[in-house]
Formats: sequence, structure tokens, C-alpha cells
Amino acid sequence: MSVIGKALIFIAVGCGLLCLTAVFFSVNKIQEGVAAMRPIAGCMLEANALRDSILHYANRHDGKLPGAETWADDVRAEFLRRRSELIALDLQLRDKSATPAIRWSADRGPWGCVIDGQMQAFQYNADLAGKELKSIKDPMKTVLVFETPALQNAAVKYERRGDRTKPEVLGQLRDWIVVPVSGKMQDLVGTGQGSPASR
Repeated sequence: MSVIGKALIFIAVGCGLLCLTAVFFSVNKIQEGVAAMRPIAGCMLEANALRDSILHYANRHDGKLPGAETWADDVRAEFLRRRSELIALDLQLRDKSATPAIRWSADRGPWGCVIDGQMQAFQYNADLAGKELKSIKDPMKTVLVFETPALQNAAVKYERRGDRTKPEVLGQLRDWIVVPVSGKMQDLVGTGQGSPASR
């Protein structure tokens, strides 16, 4: 084999090893990114399950949302049922030897995001308590459930927060979770209310 042929083989093998190394580090980074997203994914799933449980209550009570004083008790059974389905799915999908499962909040509350042992509880928008769903003019832009640094669930008036919270998403602090009456969190972008996708 000529010197040029040997050089080309050497270059090809070197390029192949370089590509394999790049793929290994890329896969490693993707796995780290997925692990970093686990806490916020769990928080968002729980927030949506809570919203859906509140709407389930309304659908079974002539379209009327739960009252401010009793809302958590009113939706508890449905929320725990929905959340148990999410937990079962999480256990089914994840590798049992991988990082721990999503950290779900306690059955008896408070419900919310548990980050480094610190609770960031979900609140029910007191402005909507006891209202009929059909009276809400723009359900895709009206916040029903939102996250706060409080340690307990409550019915409180929604106010947009200007600060950011943990866990970090891709190295940056994230916005507080806010969930509209219908649609997705991203539907709130541009309303001044904020969402995980807004800045």
C-alpha cells in the first residue's frame, strides 16, 4: 500500500474516532439535559392535573367552579386519581436504575413543586372561585392555577411575579408556572401574565 493510501486510512480512522467521541459527548449532554428537566416536568404535569381536576369538579356541578374555602377538598380525590396515573406512567417509562423518579408532592398537600426540599405551592385563582365557566370571557388567557413560593395551597388573587424560580432550565432560572382555564401554558405568552415560555 502506498504512503498516500496509508495516510488516507489513518485520517479516516482519526475522523471516525473523532465523530464517535462527539456522539458520545452529545448523548451524555442530552441525558444530563433530560435529568435536569425532570423536576420541572413533574411540576408542570401536577399543575395541569390540578387544573383538570378543578374543571372536572365544575363539569359535575353545573359548570360552577369550586369555592375559595373548600376548593382543595373538593378536587382532592380527582387530583390524586389523575396524579396516580401520571406516577404509574412515570414508573413505567423510566429506567428503574436511572435517576430517581419525578418528585411528586404529598397526597394530603401541599401540592406544588418540591425543589431541593423546598415547597413552591400551587394556588387557585380566587377571582374565579365559585364562578360559572361560561362567564369567563377568555379562558385561554385567564389563569386558573399558579405556582408561588408559599408553603401551602390557598385561593388567592393571581398577580404576575417579576422574579424567577428554580429549578433551572438549561442553566437559567425559569418563570413561575401559570396554567390557564383552558389551553396550554404557552397560550398566556404576550398577555403580561407570564408562563414558562415567556420572558
